[in-house]
This record gives sequence, C-alpha cells and structure tokens, in this order.
Amino acid sequence: MARFKVVGFKRFQGSMDGKPIDSGKLYIEIKLDDSRNGPQQFAKGVFTEELRLPSSELVKRIEHLPLPFLADIDTERVGNGRESREVVLDVRPFDVVKAQPVKSVA
Repeated sequence: MARFKVVGFKRFQGSMDGKPIDSGKLYIEIKLDDSRNGPQQFAKGVFTEELRLPSSELVKRIEHLPLPFLADIDTERVGNGRESREVVLDVRPFDVVKAQPVKSVA
C-alpha cells in the first residue's frame, strides 16, 4: 500500500467491436527523480502516471469526490512470465488536497 495524490480517473463500460469492456484508470502524481541533478542534468517537479484498474467499479466508488485527493492505493504486480504490470486492487481516499492561496504580485 502506498499513498498518492489522485489527480484524475476515467472508466468505460460497454463494448467495442462486439467485445465487452469494463475498465478503469487512475492518474496519480509522481515526483520527478532529482537525485542526479547537476551541471548537465536537472529535474524538478511532478508528472502524472496512469494506473490500470481491474474494472470500472473502483472509479464508480470515487467519482463523486472532488479532485485532487490523497488516497491509499493497494497494488499487485502480475505477469505472464515475460512481462509484468501493476494492477490496482483498492483505492481508499482519505483527504481532499486543498488549494494553496495565490499571492498577488503587486
């Protein structure tokens, strides 16, 4: 289990080309690696990573919440013997991220 800022999500339940689809995705904020900053390389800030959900049900549980929010996210690494991927098992929101007041520059 890890704690992340959830900045977006989407779900789809329907069919495409006659095949039933039930999917969901979370978009979380990840810190850029600044451990190697120096004269030739520099990183600062965050980026968004997409996490696949096993179905649209997890999104249905959280879609009423205002974004962004902090959540504990349980994941599991699964694979087929050659490739692996991370799958979200559960999302437990615990706090809405409050916007910081913007100071005027006058």
